[in-house]
Amino acid sequence: MSSNLACIGMGVTSPAELSELVAQVARLGSEPVADSPGVQTYAWQDASGARVVLDVLAGKPLILPSFASSSDFTSTAVEAHSPDVARVTVLGEDGVTETGVTCELEQRRHVEGQVDAGRIRLVALGINVTAFDDEPTFLADDASLLGTEDELGPPPPEVAERGLAWPPRMSASAFFANGFYPGPVDPTPHALLSGVVLRAEVRTNSLTGRRFVASRVLTAFGELDLCLPEEFALLLPGQVIAGTVAVVGRLLEDTPAASAERAGEDAGGDDDAQPRPGETRREWRDRTGR
Repeated sequence: MSSNLACIGMGVTSPAELSELVAQVARLGSEPVADSPGVQTYAWQDASGARVVLDVLAGKPLILPSFASSSDFTSTAVEAHSPDVARVTVLGEDGVTETGVTCELEQRRHVEGQVDAGRIRLVALGINVTAFDDEPTFLADDASLLGTEDELGPPPPEVAERGLAWPPRMSASAFFANGFYPGPVDPTPHALLSGVVLRAEVRTNSLTGRRFVASRVLTAFGELDLCLPEEFALLLPGQVIAGTVAVVGRLLEDTPAASAERAGEDAGGDDDAQPRPGETRREWRDRTGR
């Protein structure tokens, strides 16, 4: 299993390494994402597409690994379940089919309750996935099973009557969000995904010098950017990736919750007057006289 950070070439092996990485990103982060009372959110991003979002709370930076994705979708509803997970309903490329997604929003500490329809950018981070040579190989593997007969019980009468396979299997382009529908399982920003690889490229994170794979896969609701650790450097189009992914979303500017950044710009546009990453409110007041 890989960490979210390893999927963008920033894997760490100890708490000390993580602390140093957070400090580096906090020094470099400059792109404003959102600003609300008590928390400022910035992002660092490099030419590889590796992206880290920082929430600065009481002077302490908290990071969210992400990616400069181009996988944009129409969201019909966004519900902030907690600061760490949102339930999002997205429209597929046909403009009709709706798919439930649970994800961690870049603006996660600036969104409360329900958000109206808009646009959202999604990326998946392959934290526990496997590559298969092609669709037939995946569909013949136990990894495509959605459970065992011990777990699911005997096949329902209609399955036996129609001679369908049991237990059921995932298709090569599937997406099952974890806890999207209310129930006994608390939602997390993860999904069970399978996708056909459309393209894959090895990139290098400029901050760490480490490599990762930026891929594009065809999944249940359309084409989705999927970042993977360096071990997938030989990934090829036509292969199938399947397993558990972490999902990160970014509300785009035509979505109401994304207006905080624009409001901050309209208020004055003086970059030097904005709180800096890692800067406490007292330090900001001392520096700006506000």
